[in-house]
Order: sequence, then C-alpha cells, then structure tokens
Amino acid sequence: MKENYKSVISNINKLNELELNANHSFLNDYGILKKGFKEFIRTNPYTIDELRFCNKQLEDLKADIRNHKLSKEGSSGFI
Repeated sequence: MKENYKSVISNINKLNELELNANHSFLNDYGILKKGFKEFIRTNPYTIDELRFCNKQLEDLKADIRNHKLSKEGSSGFI
C-alpha cells in the first residue's frame, strides 16, 4: 500500500510537471510537448483523471493539516 501511495505521488508530480511545461511551452514547441504527454500516458498505470482526483485529495489533506495546525496554534500559542 505504501509503495502504491509513493507511486501515485510520483505520478502526480510527473503530471504537474507536464502541465507546467504545457503552460510555458505549448505555443513554442507543441511537437515535443505532445510527445511528452504521449510518453507519460503510455508509461503511466493511472488515467489522468485518476491522478487529478488523487492530487485533489492530497491538496485537501494538506489544507486539513494546515487548518488543524492553525487551530492548535490559535488555542495554545504554539504548534
């Protein structure tokens, strides 16, 4: 289970990197970008929608942790 979790996080990072590259280089070099997406999809055991869902879950978890720390800090003055 832990290995699957690490794999999902790794794949989410790859997806985020590809999306970031898409934002910066889409108009400059569409061919290389398209090849990168094809390679990512070919080697990725999860669908992009699954990765986006996992990424959303991780973002929600980070927000919950941050809110929990803030609520503890507010009540005691320390984290």
